[in-house]
Amino acid sequence: MLLVAAGALVFGSPAYAATPRCNNFGQWSDLRDPPQVDLYMAGYWPASNWNDATFKCLMSSGDSGDDVKELQRGLNLCYGSSSGVNLGVKLTVDGQFGPATKSALIKAQRYHKLLADGVYAPQTAAATWHRGHMLTPYGWYWTCTLASTLGWR
Repeated sequence: MLLVAAGALVFGSPAYAATPRCNNFGQWSDLRDPPQVDLYMAGYWPASNWNDATFKCLMSSGDSGDDVKELQRGLNLCYGSSSGVNLGVKLTVDGQFGPATKSALIKAQRYHKLLADGVYAPQTAAATWHRGHMLTPYGWYWTCTLASTLGWR
């Protein structure tokens, strides 16, 4: 259920009720030595220790910041170029979750057969591709990968 009060969206769905807002982004590496994959992804930092970050956070229209920029970079690379699937996504990376970012996210959600509501929430984070570095015999290159690459669900 989605309620609109005083022009602001209020998420009445129990699925979103306890989900914190994303408030940062980070780079995480797999546990191999040396790491083979680095993943860039929005997260929520409930404590000062970045190791406690969780990826079970929420972004939607009206949000802004570095976490939104990282979402925009990932959508551009993974859904608007040859690194992923070209769904025609070409966002300006400005850190504003506006109509263009919402539209691009809906394209990605539809591609992965998710609820296409334009809200970046845990199910979307787990099922969509994210910007990452991958180590190859020729060096590091940008790629698109799932969070499950690093063992996250």
